[in-house]
Amino acid sequence: MSSIPFYLSLAFVFTIPWESAVTIGGIGTLTRLVGMCTVAIWLGVSLLQRSFRRPHLFHAAAGIYIFWNIMSLYWTVDPAMTAARIATYVQTAAFVYILWDLYRTPQTVRAALQAYILGAYVAVGSTLSNFLHGQQIGRYDTGRFAGAGANACELIMILALGLPIAWHLATTSGGSVKERLLQSLNYIFIPASLFAMTLTGTRTALLVVIPALFHIAGTTGRIRPLYRLAMFVAFLVVLFIAKGHIPQATFERLSTVGSSIEQKDLDGRVELWRESLRTFSDHPILGIGSGALCSPRELGTVAHNTFISVLTEQGLVGFLLFSFLLILIFYNALNQPGKLSGLWVTLLSMWCIGVSTVSWENTKPTWLIFCFVVTTAHFALESTEPRERLQMDTQSIYPR
Repeated sequence: MSSIPFYLSLAFVFTIPWESAVTIGGIGTLTRLVGMCTVAIWLGVSLLQRSFRRPHLFHAAAGIYIFWNIMSLYWTVDPAMTAARIATYVQTAAFVYILWDLYRTPQTVRAALQAYILGAYVAVGSTLSNFLHGQQIGRYDTGRFAGAGANACELIMILALGLPIAWHLATTSGGSVKERLLQSLNYIFIPASLFAMTLTGTRTALLVVIPALFHIAGTTGRIRPLYRLAMFVAFLVVLFIAKGHIPQATFERLSTVGSSIEQKDLDGRVELWRESLRTFSDHPILGIGSGALCSPRELGTVAHNTFISVLTEQGLVGFLLFSFLLILIFYNALNQPGKLSGLWVTLLSMWCIGVSTVSWENTKPTWLIFCFVVTTAHFALESTEPRERLQMDTQSIYPR
């Protein structure tokens, strides 16, 4: 019985990378449906067993931050927008605690990371399918493709975050047949996702993947020389396929990242940031209310920058609470065994770069990463076993 909510949670994590691809009338996304089932069964099992895990300091900090968002209902410029954002945060808080309660061993976290990669494969496959069928992103006619119903920038974030995760799983796997199969899938994910990211024509990708590529290049010593050669060949094959099949307009757009930064345009984002900061100057302490930037009375859209979004909507108070949360996350990432610390610092660095062009403060991938960082840090703190176990080097990915 106790394993049911765990496997449901894996299904939930699996659907996150392609959340926007499937919707169910009257319920919402498939991810939401799986999440509701997970919450219901987890709650029932936990009440029967009278077993709830003691929260971490992270949960207290997140709770205070979410409470401040709730309080913004009293001064928001758009109560409907703020209420919708609060509902999202409350659901996020629930799934963050449930994952904390369910993932009590390194093996369970590893299983969840693997579920994320398998889910990201769905997003990759959907993008490739749209490419092969010529289904470009609606507002562009320059050979840009994205799948899984996701915005191109968000798809980039989802796939890019999978790069160091897949590399970590592949280079720390065990020797069983199942684990070798998963190892191969994880290795293949790296060139496949890079190809899919190139298809989006999103310039942010060139910046977001830099920490991942440095992390992979700096840890190739984990694998055998033959595997390194295979990686190099795979990289050349991807370049060859990309050059021969991806529209030239896509490469031309990617090549403009330097001039876009130099001209201080970034596809219109800089003007959005200026407008957001003007709004902040009028409401510096409390902000305009959580989620209210999308109101027709204000910007009418997201700020396309998580830090500016939090600052404008939640004021200096909310920004300081969010900053403390990030500092706590980075602290937990740094205070772990080497391989895990490298993984989490790389992911958080990529997150910081990526969210400078998207508003991701309330998304599931953001809080999923935060949850994993804190969970594995707790293993390092409470365990008296050898560090090799904490690094999840040769563990089965499924709980016994």
